[in-house]
Amino acid sequence: MPPLRRSRGSAVHKCVSGTSAVETALLMLPFLAMVFGGIEIARFTWTRMVLEQVAYAGARCAGLRAVACSNAPTNSTEVRVYDPAKTSSYISATASARLVELPSSEVTVNAVTTCSGSANFVEVVLRHRFGSGFLELAGLDDTTITASACFPQQT
Repeated sequence: MPPLRRSRGSAVHKCVSGTSAVETALLMLPFLAMVFGGIEIARFTWTRMVLEQVAYAGARCAGLRAVACSNAPTNSTEVRVYDPAKTSSYISATASARLVELPSSEVTVNAVTTCSGSANFVEVVLRHRFGSGFLELAGLDDTTITASACFPQQT
């Protein structure tokens, strides 16, 4: 089989020297937007899941009056008393352990409330501002994730 030869006289072959570079540049922007957009969607979903788990853990801690969320008794016969500052601190520490920074200003704990029509519950509401450089470029930098959970008060 004879070797393939390029035609040197073709005008089409003479004008395509930078075509690959231009095509790559045109396709790179949508490709990178898809890649980084997918990463941000995954980060958003993961953060929302962590906040839901932390809200439930905080509501449970406050509802059961666990040591981390109450004034621990000095005597075993004393009843533990719910402590809002310790509960907020516990929630922030739990979120931080799961790599989500959650200042106490984003934590709301309602010690005695009604959830789904039932009384005497503890409700934890977390409002976290989710942001990144990619979202700022897209104009979505004011996205807030809200997670809430209820747990019955220990009697």
